[in-house]
Amino acid sequence: MPTGLGKTVIAAMLIEKFYNEKKKSLMMAPTKPLVLQHAKTIAESTGISENEIGVFTGEIDAEERDVIWVTRRVFVSTPQVVFNDMRSGILDITKFDLLIFDEAHRAVGNYAYVDIAQEYLKYKKKLIIGLTASPGGDREKIDEIITNLGIAKVIAKTEYDEDVRKYVKTIDVKLVRIPEPESTREILSVIDSIMTKLLEPLKDNGFRVGRSRKDLVAAMQKVIDSAKEDRSLFQLVRRLTAAIRLDYLREYIETQGLDVAMHYLDEMKRSEDSSIRRAMSILSGLEEFGDLERKMTSYAAEYINPKMQRVVTILSAHLHGNARAIVFTHYRITSDILMEYLHRNAPDLKPVRFIGQADRGADQGLSQDQQRKIIDDFKNNVYNVLIATSIAEEGLDIPDTDFVIFYEAVPSEIRYIQRKGRTGRSRNGQVYILVFENSRDMAYYYSSIRKVSRMSQVIEDMKQDSEENKKQEKQDAQTRLFDF
Repeated sequence: MPTGLGKTVIAAMLIEKFYNEKKKSLMMAPTKPLVLQHAKTIAESTGISENEIGVFTGEIDAEERDVIWVTRRVFVSTPQVVFNDMRSGILDITKFDLLIFDEAHRAVGNYAYVDIAQEYLKYKKKLIIGLTASPGGDREKIDEIITNLGIAKVIAKTEYDEDVRKYVKTIDVKLVRIPEPESTREILSVIDSIMTKLLEPLKDNGFRVGRSRKDLVAAMQKVIDSAKEDRSLFQLVRRLTAAIRLDYLREYIETQGLDVAMHYLDEMKRSEDSSIRRAMSILSGLEEFGDLERKMTSYAAEYINPKMQRVVTILSAHLHGNARAIVFTHYRITSDILMEYLHRNAPDLKPVRFIGQADRGADQGLSQDQQRKIIDDFKNNVYNVLIATSIAEEGLDIPDTDFVIFYEAVPSEIRYIQRKGRTGRSRNGQVYILVFENSRDMAYYYSSIRKVSRMSQVIEDMKQDSEENKKQEKQDAQTRLFDF
């Protein structure tokens, strides 16, 4: 069901029903802010007090959780805590009568949702509910989710359904094309030359290598397999590692800006990671790489990031009164640099960073309490701009966000839908997607649009399959009655 239409409230209604029947319920969500938010929503929309809800995000130690698991009937947790407690033996998942998997599209591969559901499914007459606004555009992946969670019935609602349409707000999406600076084109040309030189020895050894990161990773696996018989080929692995790092540098330039790319280059030069050090050793041995560093340093001295300029322009034009905005950035370093830029160039704005809990070198993450306070302060207009990484993409309930800015395009249909869904909840919203022209940005944008279209078609096909199954069941029932 589309974002903002009450999937959490549906979960709360079910939990309350089971609670009144003296049954146990567990709702899981992938991030700590989301867990805290769901616990609050359940308490506010049901007769269950917060003191009766066990909330686990890794902050409470195992001994205390052991007691709470057996003394309460309603729980909200990250799947990692649930999985770890199952594995250690302090949690018997089969004691629950209801499991709710929020952001159910994550139930693929090795994600903890899969193991939890599979253990639970060994015991019948139990209920599993999966909730998602973005199941993905691949029918095989959706079928995998259905299998992993033991789903027997799929209910798919879109914004075009008659019973949904009147509740859906309009979201106006604008693609903001930003001309690629001349300096960027020169730098990318040098990177292309370095990439050609890096990959020449691979071609000389009979390996066909494309320029995309996916191609580079695939080529690395082939080289590693071949190097098991000819160890001299391991030198090619190092070249491919350097090529992948160079491609990341190119992506920073094409999607974030030269100033952010300079930070990435500095991080690589200072890194203690052995793989990165080997890659830098190979790159530094190339004369063209020295030319690249000199060009980047020279242009960066007078560089003004056109994307950050555009962010200020959009925010300044639309943030009036109690209006609020979210700016999504893929990289944490971008959020940091953008924060500084806003302080210098838009002092009337009230921005705040919203990032995950993990530390990234000198950049410390936010604690659970800090994250919760930022969300509350944003809702209460202490801040009016939330500069957020992916931590805020899934399910964050900020109903009155007036517009969202994608600092860069994202190639994933799931991330596109999740970012877009942070606005247009209680009133109409706007989305601005910033892209550098003739760059990877544009490719990512068109990729996400194609995937969203494919996902819509897959959901429509699933709905039709469901209707046909209902008709067949009705016909079968009539046939049985006739036979009787």
